[in-house]
Amino acid sequence: MVKNTLPAEKIVEMALDNIEKAKEKGIALRLLGAIAIRLHSPQCSHILKSLGRYITDIDYAAYQKDEDRIFRLFTEDLNYELLSRPGVTPGLYRGRMIFSDKKHGHLHIDVFMDELRMCHTINFKDRLGIDYPTVPLAELFLEKTQIVKINQKDINDLVVTLLEHEFGEDDHDKINLKQVADILCDDWGFYYTVTINLEKVLRFADTCKALTEDEKKAIKYKINYFLDYVYRKPKSLKWKLRAKIGSKAKWYQEVEEIDRTRY
Repeated sequence: MVKNTLPAEKIVEMALDNIEKAKEKGIALRLLGAIAIRLHSPQCSHILKSLGRYITDIDYAAYQKDEDRIFRLFTEDLNYELLSRPGVTPGLYRGRMIFSDKKHGHLHIDVFMDELRMCHTINFKDRLGIDYPTVPLAELFLEKTQIVKINQKDINDLVVTLLEHEFGEDDHDKINLKQVADILCDDWGFYYTVTINLEKVLRFADTCKALTEDEKKAIKYKINYFLDYVYRKPKSLKWKLRAKIGSKAKWYQEVEEIDRTRY
């Protein structure tokens, strides 16, 4: 498969332009992933650069009710090629469409509708009007921490997100602690994955040469604050029953794999 040939700045520009075109049509389209992290953490962009964090595709969140309009936006107005769509691609779950911009070396665009269903599910219901042009920081934080087999690029994204933002009780340039905790305290599997991944972030940050000692201390403080808050928050009966089983049974969903090698 041919990789995209665009520099990161151009991909970001395209991503934002797509959102503006969607806005003109009354479609709520918000960024997820690496671009959203980059836009939300501009003061830490030098850290991402030093860690070799690249942008290779574009991920969006949207509402299922806009599926047909999103399809027309990307295929007719933006001239992207449809790769996968629910009801067209076998095995693709209802809430995901994938497009390609072949003019720029097969740049892929994912649109997740109503929810991001990966190792764990993140629901966007009533949340896309809170921030712009990205999903709220709470959802960005959950997106990165829900990955069971987390890789280095996602750890890098979490490092800069934690460095540049505080945990708080609202979504005003903060990671909404209540929003995140409410989800984790009702789902033991999600809670377990997040706690494991934050321990990995702590270990990486402690030895990362791109971080100052003060930055390492800040990350450690914020993670410990978050873990303590969630640990102390009351858990649902469902959480408690699943916790008794623990990791002896699979606590996460298998991630849907789309074969893109033929595109």
